[in-house]
Amino acid sequence: MGESILVGRLDPFRGRWLLPLLLATLVFLALAAFADIAKLSTTLAHFRWEFFFPALGLTLVNYFLRFVKWQLFLQRLGVRGLRRADSLAIFVGGFTMVLTPGKVGEFLKAFLLKQIHGIPLSRSAPIVVAERVSDGLAMALLGSLGLASTPLGLPLVASITGSSLALVIIVQRRSWMTALLRWGERLPWISRISDPLRMLYESAYQLFNWRTTLVAVAIGTVAWALEGIALYFIFLGLGLPPSATLLGQAIFILALSTIVGAISLLPGGLGAVEFGLTGLVLLLVSPERSLAVAAAVLIRLATLWLGTGLGMVALFLYRQRFFASAPTVSRKA
Repeated sequence: MGESILVGRLDPFRGRWLLPLLLATLVFLALAAFADIAKLSTTLAHFRWEFFFPALGLTLVNYFLRFVKWQLFLQRLGVRGLRRADSLAIFVGGFTMVLTPGKVGEFLKAFLLKQIHGIPLSRSAPIVVAERVSDGLAMALLGSLGLASTPLGLPLVASITGSSLALVIIVQRRSWMTALLRWGERLPWISRISDPLRMLYESAYQLFNWRTTLVAVAIGTVAWALEGIALYFIFLGLGLPPSATLLGQAIFILALSTIVGAISLLPGGLGAVEFGLTGLVLLLVSPERSLAVAAAVLIRLATLWLGTGLGMVALFLYRQRFFASAPTVSRKA
């Protein structure tokens, strides 16, 4: 009962969009004021929109590769019988939850797996963590590509890489974790949830083995590099000349600004990503404020807001099944 109530509270069609939309509006107004609205309007008016469509296509391929990674994690946990269409709807529906602080709303996917397929939350929740860890390592790898030209991202890349690797190492130390769980069971408030905690750990242990992690990071690296290439096409549409240097800068800027957004814990990284992108473009690519702001606005339109729109469509089409008062099926993975 409580889980169904929580799912209902996460229903995005119940007015959960006011704060993110307000924040997005304030961010855009601040960026427009920074760039000078008249100059920004001129820059956007001269944007060559034929370069925007390849950026959208690359973002869609990014989504496809991340869905492949999602399927890998489900397979690793031994999930059987889940229809591919249902799995895709759950995955895409999770895009709407990036607009929650720290993306914690992405755990909605774990609730939807229970609604659709009866998978216990303690079993599926580690998938969301595994996604974030593999994405973090992929971003750190891409961000390191730009460290030869600037030390700006070194602390962030080092912290993301170090914390992600530490998590993988600790989870794989079964003797440590088993001892920790046994110690925790001595505490009354932990002993009551000892079974779900053990299931949670077993799922994490399966997902964070080195082979699965390396494959997931490889997929994530390619996927997020494609969004960096999407930013490169945005640069071309804004009139910058094509070059290998510009391509490398685009991938680095996209990766580092995304890391900044994730660390900020703001809904969707709103503000942190846009200002990070703008600052990095000004520092590395062009001193023109209107160009930097236009690049930030356009790439976010082609990535964050495209995904949010697709997620809303998926949740709307599956709304009756996703947000029913009780799970539609009771099968276990």
